[in-house]
Amino acid sequence: DHVRPYTPEHVSQVTWVPAEDIVAAARIYARAKPAALFTFIGTIMGGNCIDTVRALGLLVAVTEQRSREEIERWVEVLKSVGGQR
Repeated sequence: DHVRPYTPEHVSQVTWVPAEDIVAAARIYARAKPAALFTFIGTIMGGNCIDTVRALGLLVAVTEQRSREEIERWVEVLKSVGGQR
């Protein structure tokens, strides 16, 4: 329910990235098996870095890029760095 308002059209208005590009990128990532995320230093240097890392971890989970066991370990890491939401 929390992410329901964040449609590609809404995110497009915030980021200036066309909604079609957001959808295309999401499909590319979700269909690539296995896929990888390379974040570099910029991801962890911003004011929302913990939430950004959480979002990337959740992206891996919801697109089933890893096994259930790997996802459960990642959830434990996320809980340890910022508490449970």
